[in-house]
Amino acid sequence: MTRPLALRVSDLTFHYPDGRMALESISFEITEGESVAIIGPNGAGKSTLLLHLNGVLPGRRRYAHSHDFPVPEHQHTDEPRVWVYETPVVEANYPEVRRMVGLLFQDPDDQLFCPTVLEDVAFGPRNLGYSTEEAVRIAREALAAVGLEGYEDRLPQHLSFGERKRVCLAGVLACDPKIVALDEPTSNLDPRARRQFIELIRSLERTTLIATHDLELVLELCERVLVLDHGRLFADGPAEELLGDERLMEKHGLEVPLSLRYGRRVPE
Repeated sequence: MTRPLALRVSDLTFHYPDGRMALESISFEITEGESVAIIGPNGAGKSTLLLHLNGVLPGRRRYAHSHDFPVPEHQHTDEPRVWVYETPVVEANYPEVRRMVGLLFQDPDDQLFCPTVLEDVAFGPRNLGYSTEEAVRIAREALAAVGLEGYEDRLPQHLSFGERKRVCLAGVLACDPKIVALDEPTSNLDPRARRQFIELIRSLERTTLIATHDLELVLELCERVLVLDHGRLFADGPAEELLGDERLMEKHGLEVPLSLRYGRRVPE
């Protein structure tokens, strides 16, 4: 049975307000259940791409309007460039799209804003229309799923960085999205917290898109890799094959993971 298309990105281009090209003609598709990594050097456009998946950044907007940064005529369009389960990511569909795509930010402090952990995790379900009682039940289940039972009344600012990341993941899971997009999920974590978070991602059992510099994580969790650099998509293929391509990795500011270089045979 053919799996449905979970995500489609077609000719996505995006400029920041200063005229810098952040994404240029990005196109790819992801089927339901895939786990896909987005890799590339700093400034490649990885985070910017994730922010387009549920409308945090509008795919059709072109900011560069000055004479110094002219925008080509073909970029002035209201046509959607991103579809989630064939629903176009446009302003009218943002509520529906954001129910289907959960986004985990790199810095948990960009995502946590309520006085207590329970209130923060329950915020999403409350905004989806659940009663307070039901939202609290869902939030408690989500916290249990990330190993944070008993943290309900804790203050987010009193938690460790890794614990705050897990609270954010619980907030995403509480909304029960079909797709989870994670931006640098293991950054700034110590080895034990990193291992715990990798196992949490492995347990998600849903379509995942991971922007990361952690290439060992990619080998563990992702069967497919997209290589971005300077806002362009340069490669799309099997994770082990691309990560083992020393010439490709070096060209885009990356390195062959040690587990491939020394632990397993590097693909020829």
